[in-house]
Amino acid sequence: MKRYEDILDQPYPARPHCHTMPRPARAAQFAPFDALEGYGDLVRETARVTESEPALDEAAREELDYRLQALLRCIGDRPAVRLTYFRKDPAKAGGSCVTVRERLLAADLTHRTLRFVSGLTISVRAIVQLEQLQTGPEQP
Repeated sequence: MKRYEDILDQPYPARPHCHTMPRPARAAQFAPFDALEGYGDLVRETARVTESEPALDEAAREELDYRLQALLRCIGDRPAVRLTYFRKDPAKAGGSCVTVRERLLAADLTHRTLRFVSGLTISVRAIVQLEQLQTGPEQP
């Protein structure tokens, strides 16, 4: 390192006949050589956190079934419900729990799904928590 101490603090020589290239233009020169194209997207996707599907115990499953049966008895009134369900992530293992407030439109007992006024369809197996709301007929 002692060989270069005399020039370390010297300013870069100016060349009047040469123009300095802007940084974005210099960086663009190397864009065709980007061997890891898409790597940043892959890192962001891997870093995205998902939850594991919650496991309900037998008592919670029975309570959920009881509430669902009560809800199905008054399905003609389009009852308002607040429910939390597990939505699987399409890209990786796991997913997230989502809570919605909707009006129940129909139940498909063959496929075990609930369809709501908004068009949302949820599998009964995905429901984690269910609560019927006491609202007037004009409120969702």
